[in-house]
Amino acid sequence: MTIEETFGVHAEQPIFEYFVNRYASLQPPVFQSIVDDHGIVGSDGILQMRLYIYKTIQDKIATIETVDQLVQNCEAGVSLKYERNSIGGYLAEQTNGDYGALQRLTQVLGGEYSHRGCAIQNVAMNVTDSPL
Repeated sequence: MTIEETFGVHAEQPIFEYFVNRYASLQPPVFQSIVDDHGIVGSDGILQMRLYIYKTIQDKIATIETVDQLVQNCEAGVSLKYERNSIGGYLAEQTNGDYGALQRLTQVLGGEYSHRGCAIQNVAMNVTDSPL
């Protein structure tokens, strides 16, 4: 079974039904400290570096609304470019986002990236035809 087939079979299944203690499996203090320290995006204040953020609008696993909420704080001093892709889903995002990320990285390492402020843009990038 390919990864695309696996996601198709298991999509939207309640993951905690696979755990003996269901959601309580993630309640022990050791897990909570990991989530508190590393798992809540934006809880440590505003990053002082330029960011490139890419997100697929149709992602059903990690929804676009979460990223949109973080980017709402754009006027608070963050310098970012946020591209919202209208094509593909969770798996396609990994391939479709590579081009923009590599382009930004090449510009930064080459001293050519000078973007300041906030730029939020809807794009339509399709490197893969995966519907997932």
